[in-house]
Amino acid sequence: MNNEDNNVDNELKETGQEEFEAPSDSDGEKLVEEKNNIQKKYDDLYERFVRLAADFDNFKKRTSKEKSDVQSFGNEELIKGLLNVLDNLERALDHAEKSEGSNGLFEGVSLVYDQFINCLEKFNVKLVESGEGVEFNPKFHEAIERVDSTKYESGIIISEMVKGYTLNNRLIRPSMVSVSKGMVEKREETDEKLEDKKIEIIEDDGSGTLEFSELEADSDISDIEDIIDLTRETNN
Repeated sequence: MNNEDNNVDNELKETGQEEFEAPSDSDGEKLVEEKNNIQKKYDDLYERFVRLAADFDNFKKRTSKEKSDVQSFGNEELIKGLLNVLDNLERALDHAEKSEGSNGLFEGVSLVYDQFINCLEKFNVKLVESGEGVEFNPKFHEAIERVDSTKYESGIIISEMVKGYTLNNRLIRPSMVSVSKGMVEKREETDEKLEDKKIEIIEDDGSGTLEFSELEADSDISDIEDIIDLTRETNN
């Protein structure tokens, strides 16, 4: 029994020596390399996770905006089609108002028109301000023509031909308008001053004519007077 016990003890000692034997340099390098590989994989996975999280956040924002747009503008094409019907109602009102003996028709169409407008307002459809005297705004107005005016400065709306509308503050149809080129009186006065380019000058040897053909269209009349004074001084 003692011999067997001694053999067992010897085997255990040898086994323990093998298990707790200090690692060699090559084993340490392998451990460091394995650790670096694990760290690299972790970093790659974390970077992918961050990218996926950002993509998912953008996806949620995009779908939320698309859903909001569908709710706000999903009926845009339908409303555009109804605006054409509204235009015809306005023409019918205008015709009935001018026709004699059509008071009943005028009142009936007016009721339908008012109901139509109230219905559109519930869907946040609003009229673009573009009446006479309003300043032209290319964001909401489309100029059909530019005409002379005896009342308004340049860039002011003279008349509205087709009404414009917005849906939830987005323009769905611009107002078609006639815009002033400027007041006729002022333009004619300016043209007369610029066209009067020949001025008589008394020189030592007689009468001469000075022609200001190089003046630009936007030259001020005071510029002409300065040139005259300078010319007189030179001749003297």
